[in-house]
Amino acid sequence: MSFISLVKIAKTGVINSAGTSNLNFYMLTSYLFITAFSLLLILLVNRNFIIGNNLESYKFKAETDPLTGVLSREAGINHMKNEMTRSVLKGHPMTIAYVDVNELKRVNDHYGHKEGDKLIRTITDIIQSNLREFDVIARLGGDEFLLVFARCNEDLANKVWRRINDEFLQVNIQGVHRFRLSASVGFVQYNASKHRNSTDLLHEADEKMYIHKKHSKEKVKM
Repeated sequence: MSFISLVKIAKTGVINSAGTSNLNFYMLTSYLFITAFSLLLILLVNRNFIIGNNLESYKFKAETDPLTGVLSREAGINHMKNEMTRSVLKGHPMTIAYVDVNELKRVNDHYGHKEGDKLIRTITDIIQSNLREFDVIARLGGDEFLLVFARCNEDLANKVWRRINDEFLQVNIQGVHRFRLSASVGFVQYNASKHRNSTDLLHEADEKMYIHKKHSKEKVKM
């Protein structure tokens, strides 16, 4: 049916049976097309929404340690690198701490890995609750953690750690766990002229942590 015929029909209100059939077919076809197009849009939107959610889920899992809920090793080191760059650009001090949970193997051997996991989670929770809002904790693996203190020199980082260690002691005094809370720690303030990259910075903090652990064991023996 031509456009002119439709105009005539609209003016006169008269249409023959063939015209009615064609018009109904045209309306039905248009309706089906619009409906199909709308359903296709809905499917595409839902698909993109699901893909977006899956990507966010994968990203969260990749950046989060499943046992403790803190940053994973990769995410923590990336954060440290970003803070190193920011420290140079802004001229702010930046300090890291390499933390090793003491006696995890003994707890695992004597009480089982569930109790060992509980030790890790307890220490993680205490550390995290005492950090400043812009500080970050990441689990490097096993019983080792990385703390990144933004806009913070080594003295201030030590002050934060003393607060953490005081809470360890309070929990130990209360005797609520079968294990005792303690950790060895090594602090290093970032120096762009000394630390060529994040590996240098992390390595130095790791070495200082082992020195602390060795001295702690010697004190126990004495």
